[in-house]
Amino acid sequence: KYRKGEYAMSLKKANSKITLAKAELQQAEDRLNGSEELFEKRYISETELESDELAKQRAQMDLELANQEKELLETYTYDREIAQLESDVEQARMALERAERKARANIAEAEARFSARRAEVQREQVSTKSLRTRIENCRITAPTSGMVVYAPQGNRWESEVLDEGLSVRERQELIYLPTANTMSAQIKVHESMLNKLETGQEATITVDALPGEIFTGRVTDIAVMPEDGGWRNPDLKQYVTEIAIQETSPLLRSGMTCQAEVLVAHFEQALTVPLQSVLRVDGRTTVFTPGPGGRPVPQPVTVGMDNNRKIRIVDGLSAGAEVLLNPPLTQAERGATENLPATAGAEDNGAAGDS
Repeated sequence: KYRKGEYAMSLKKANSKITLAKAELQQAEDRLNGSEELFEKRYISETELESDELAKQRAQMDLELANQEKELLETYTYDREIAQLESDVEQARMALERAERKARANIAEAEARFSARRAEVQREQVSTKSLRTRIENCRITAPTSGMVVYAPQGNRWESEVLDEGLSVRERQELIYLPTANTMSAQIKVHESMLNKLETGQEATITVDALPGEIFTGRVTDIAVMPEDGGWRNPDLKQYVTEIAIQETSPLLRSGMTCQAEVLVAHFEQALTVPLQSVLRVDGRTTVFTPGPGGRPVPQPVTVGMDNNRKIRIVDGLSAGAEVLLNPPLTQAERGATENLPATAGAEDNGAAGDS
């Protein structure tokens, strides 16, 4: 606006003022020349001549002033105005940049606050979901209708009654749901025997309170996590296994003590020796037979399954062969099971099992 409008107009005014000043100066000079001729001829007075001279001087000074104003406009005023306007533009640009930076900072701060609030909302939602799940888990529904029996709480020295507000621990028994239709037995299997156990295996159950009674069953469930031996034996790891009892008897009651023998394998005819007669010597399974002078003679054998009392001999011995119940333990490898002695024999319809 200033370059193409205001400055051009000011320059035009300065030129017009100079043109007018030149014209007035020319008129004043012409008037003065005429006045001088008239004064020589005594047609005008000296005062009128001096007035024309003064008018000429005034016109000349106006012309000089107009030229100086134009020079000042072109040399100083224009540069000063341009510099001032450019400075204003730069200041405005810097103010704009400051405003944009501040706006970006405000946006970043707002986004950070929003992210923090959103994360807080998500945490609260997760916490709310967890609390709702925990509240739902506090309601336990019985699988079937029937009688509810409170499990005894506390210990033998200080018993407690199951009541609202009582603190409980993991795996603590709270209630029993006894049913007379089906019964099951729970046994604990040592971790070393777990690889022989499978669901569907047959089992025989004897109850201490019912001597002479033998019940049959089938393995239905094997615990995923073991139970330890408590403070008495914390290193003991046993897996709770459930056996469904096939017979129904009014004599069976919940909580009775029982023992179960699980049928792992069945052989029509098996050659066995006592488990303590077998050692590992030089990486091979070995039994010792009596030699000349009673000195033990190692006899490598191939073994099969065992039932914690006897172990099956697949190859290396014949029925009736004698083995030492006291083999030389000094020849056994470190970590081998300590064994005691017996006589090998053929058993018909024998079964190996875990109890």
